[in-house]
Amino acid sequence: MTTEFEDLNVIGGVKLVSTDFSRWKKWDRVRLILEDKDSYNAATLTKWLRWAEGLRKLPARERLIAIHGRVNKSFPYMTDRRLWGKSDYWEAPVEMARKRASDCEGYAIFKFFLGLAAGIREKDMAVLVGQITSTREFHAILTVHDGDRAYILDNRKRYMIDIATERDFRAMYSLNLGDIWFYGQK
Repeated sequence: MTTEFEDLNVIGGVKLVSTDFSRWKKWDRVRLILEDKDSYNAATLTKWLRWAEGLRKLPARERLIAIHGRVNKSFPYMTDRRLWGKSDYWEAPVEMARKRASDCEGYAIFKFFLGLAAGIREKDMAVLVGQITSTREFHAILTVHDGDRAYILDNRKRYMIDIATERDFRAMYSLNLGDIWFYGQK
């Protein structure tokens, strides 16, 4: 049986869905750039787009594994304070490619972008923001729904993992191009 990402209750909890991005200005800016296909013409993105488009012949899970591995290996982690001079900045893919580094949400956004180019349905992906429960650190990851399974693409992890195995993360909200899901506790 296949369910839609919207029906998937990501890492437990109670879910509320919204389409109002007015309070999420950082994501809204990136979302609008992702929706503007002209922004994909940047020279720094050309090789990435060609590579991701070449993955389309592979099964979705293999495309995701390739995207996760290549992005994690290609960009060093760097805090927003060091990279952008701000405490929190959500960069668009072209900005990450130019800076050649990022923090967690940059990785998630770049993987989302490559997922789109590789033919993963937008409604099957979301940037998930929450807290690492063991450290209380805020963190962003990419979640992808594929059939009856869901995966986490986390820059802290070498391998893509099944979402059902994640025990050290509490979801707060997730976003894609059309929706925001807010998670509360049961």
